[in-house]
Amino acid sequence: MATIDVNAVTHIHRGIVYLWETLTADDDGDWISVEGTSDISVWFQGTIDGATVTLQGTMDDGSTLYTLQQLDLTDISFTAIPDHAQVAAVPTKIRPKVTGGGTCDIDVYVCARQGGR
Repeated sequence: MATIDVNAVTHIHRGIVYLWETLTADDDGDWISVEGTSDISVWFQGTIDGATVTLQGTMDDGSTLYTLQQLDLTDISFTAIPDHAQVAAVPTKIRPKVTGGGTCDIDVYVCARQGGR
């Protein structure tokens, strides 16, 4: 298990795209601040191989964690690569978390935008 730093940060019109690259079994991503954003979308790519990938949020320093939910109020937690997910309620910090898995190799992209949906 390792904590994976954000490898790439790309500035786009009214927002930022973050990338955690090569998450493997039982890794988590380093926390990023999304305070002040109003629209967060997430994409996953790679091989899950039995792992569960979850997008976690916190409203504090990371001591109180919860699984973020999509607009339909289902958890952003997958055992297969989805097309994408959109976060329903924006926390102050987020990170991806991988639980289990064999030879998984997962990349997680988060686009955090300013302004309305």
